[in-house]
Amino acid sequence: MAELNLSPAQVEELRGAIDRKDEVGLGKSLKEWKISERYARALIALPHLCGGEEALEQAASLAPNAGACRAIENLRQVYDLLSAQGLAEHLVIDLGEARGMDYYTGITIEGFSPGLGFSICNGGRYDELIGLYGRPLPAVGFGIGVERVLLALEEQGQQEVDLAPHLLVASGAASAGRAALQRLRYRGLRVEVDVMARDEANLLEYARVRGIRWIIVIGDMERVSSPAS
Repeated sequence: MAELNLSPAQVEELRGAIDRKDEVGLGKSLKEWKISERYARALIALPHLCGGEEALEQAASLAPNAGACRAIENLRQVYDLLSAQGLAEHLVIDLGEARGMDYYTGITIEGFSPGLGFSICNGGRYDELIGLYGRPLPAVGFGIGVERVLLALEEQGQQEVDLAPHLLVASGAASAGRAALQRLRYRGLRVEVDVMARDEANLLEYARVRGIRWIIVIGDMERVSSPAS
């Protein structure tokens, strides 16, 4: 759309129609604005370009300009890298996904799990974001919805997952031993650092409520009984 001289409102209208897979509305807008056949054909096809590697092949045959070709080639490289790791069977390419394009500057990703009708993680590339805070840097990332993961595990018949930390550390003790705490995390322990500056009595009570069996207060370790015990 970068070459079509459209207003911001028109761009948003097209994005919305593509994202909703509204081929009728999309066609009406393109006809009303007298978009050339070459570009209209590519835009009309976008909602249907979904699947495996064949979606990229179809997109390449429709690409109306060099920018679109570069984007498709970038996606192909990402797809090839993931395929080389044996992940191709888990991948779905959806070129009709247009949400978040004002925020993201490249690929966007969503992760799904059997039994849920919504994603459990999402993210993408946002190369221009960090530059707003003073230093331009390329960036890519994603977030995982912990509650959604737990729902997915429940749908799959998994037993209840214990998320209680193994260890609670008072804020004063944490500041003096962060390297040691990180080593514990590397060994697989769940370590929570108190950020509320609780005194020892409140730390003990919080630990009992959360089911945390050990705490560190000013360098000393004390056993805490969980409510279950």
